[in-house]
Amino acid sequence: MRTLFALLIGILLIGCTMEKSPSVVMTGMTSNQVMQIEGTPDEQTRQDGYQLMVYHDKQQPEATVKITDRWFIFKNGYLLEYSTQYLNSSNATNTPLRLTAKQILSQWIDSQSLPTNPSAHMN
Repeated sequence: MRTLFALLIGILLIGCTMEKSPSVVMTGMTSNQVMQIEGTPDEQTRQDGYQLMVYHDKQQPEATVKITDRWFIFKNGYLLEYSTQYLNSSNATNTPLRLTAKQILSQWIDSQSLPTNPSAHMN
């Protein structure tokens, strides 16, 4: 009985200490870790030390709008920011709805130099 109990405790300890791969994207992850979760990006680009990966028409099961584009912005190889844009599926329209990855990253970099509301920093 003691042997069985010791074996059970050993299996439990091994199971608790095994490293599991994450299934949620978090700030600070590398681009390879994000790609393991999200897959190969539809578009990607680099500019001024930043990298952008874009995924088109991804499912969002918890949202009222089920199809989104996802953007992942990296600085020095680590995830800095994640954004979701709700669009109609690219298959549902003949008009181009989205910016290219290069345009998205360029606009994002430009927006970083805009002045912020001082009252937002006071609290």
